Amino acid sequence: MVPSHAVKLWIEGHDLALEIPGTKELSHIVRYPATERGISLMISMLRQRTRKVGPITTKSAPINYQIEKDLKPTVIARKSKATPAQRAQARDILRKLGMI
Repeated sequence: MVPSHAVKLWIEGHDLALEIPGTKELSHIVRYPATERGISLMISMLRQRTRKVGPITTKSAPINYQIEKDLKPTVIARKSKATPAQRAQARDILRKLGMI
């Protein structure tokens, strides 16, 4: 017997396409890139489905927009730990190399 959290999976070009059955609504199709990151996100979603099958737009039934957002790298700005003397030295080196 097929579990209620099962999905249909096929390959479309460079993507993995999944048909995700909804709880009350119709099934919907999402695409993950066939890359290490895409497969990792897809497996994470499948694990969420084994715990709880939620409605569309939840972690267990995402839409393409959510997948694309999760695929983008997040950049965290950090304050520099360089001292003013280290910065001056770096600028001098860059000037000597003609980079600034």
